[in-house]
Amino acid sequence: MALEDDWLFDSIRKYKTLYMYDLQKPVQAADWLSSDRLVVATSDRKKHELLELSLPAQICVQEDIANGLTKDRDFQLVNGGFTDSSIISLNHLGQAVDTGRDYRKVLACVRGDNSVETWQLGSEVGNVIEKIGVLCNKNWTCHSAQLCVLDAHRLVFGSHLSSISVGDINTQQTVADTRDCQEDIKISNMLLHDPCVLTSALVSGELFVLDPRSRDITVEQVTDTCPGRETWTLCGDKSQTVVLQMCSSGVIRVRDFRNLKHCVNSVQTKLPQAEPGEITLSICPTNSNIVAVTGVDGCVQIYDRSKWGDTEFVTPVFVHQGHIADREDQSQVVLTSQHLWYQWKQETMLSAASDGSLHIFQPVL
Repeated sequence: MALEDDWLFDSIRKYKTLYMYDLQKPVQAADWLSSDRLVVATSDRKKHELLELSLPAQICVQEDIANGLTKDRDFQLVNGGFTDSSIISLNHLGQAVDTGRDYRKVLACVRGDNSVETWQLGSEVGNVIEKIGVLCNKNWTCHSAQLCVLDAHRLVFGSHLSSISVGDINTQQTVADTRDCQEDIKISNMLLHDPCVLTSALVSGELFVLDPRSRDITVEQVTDTCPGRETWTLCGDKSQTVVLQMCSSGVIRVRDFRNLKHCVNSVQTKLPQAEPGEITLSICPTNSNIVAVTGVDGCVQIYDRSKWGDTEFVTPVFVHQGHIADREDQSQVVLTSQHLWYQWKQETMLSAASDGSLHIFQPVL
């Protein structure tokens, strides 16, 4: 109880706002539907669900109504549905440019399959989330797909360079693939590098640019292979200016979208050694200097790039310990499984952990 008591007392000065919620199953994936709606995929290895949740009203307002620590359980279940497999990533399709109408669809990558599922969220006539299609890769693998949405109708997806496809969401058919690529390299996540897509080798870390504008997707390697056998992930800022790469040994490399071959900066974090594929890295949409890292322990590490300078080793400016402090059994091992920046409010984040806890907080940075 000492850790929990200390953390609760410390939270009064460390957080502008903090909301804590508990789901019955751990969150495996999540994405925002709007400023007041969230879709999450939960799984306890026996049952897998998709849930649409409404946020507590205090989160959605711009003014700081509540200061310090707030225990709020006013998340509401709006729609839900069961899934056959564990979903590891979700992407909301957003709104139509011409009509502004929400598509009410999400794309899901499942564990152990490089296909992509399309799910229809509940409508006015029903509150059940239903699967309405599956985009199958022409070169099937037992590894989970990565995906990047090109526009409202097309996406790029696959697990290896040799199994990348462009899919048509409306027809649920593949329209292009890397048929001439023989590189059987497993990839990490993808970023839109309009009109192309940027990805990296999961293990060796080199960057590749995929051009999906013809039936034969071209693959160009733009950086050298990184030494060692670490696993890599990457993220970009909202304006497609900065690319960050991070490996499981804690190294973060900063690159410019306009010259990906050149590494602008490289720093070493003091994170625990991460397991393959666990790191999640992201840049705050309201402040591109703020970077968040999760997946290596039960905390959320937040860094400020503006303070790095020429320093080789960097430390976080904020650490969210709520998932490990706010629990009855302190011997329970808890890992952060997901984090999302809340783009409608300055430097506000949602984080989820393996014990089913779901937090939304705005730290004092």
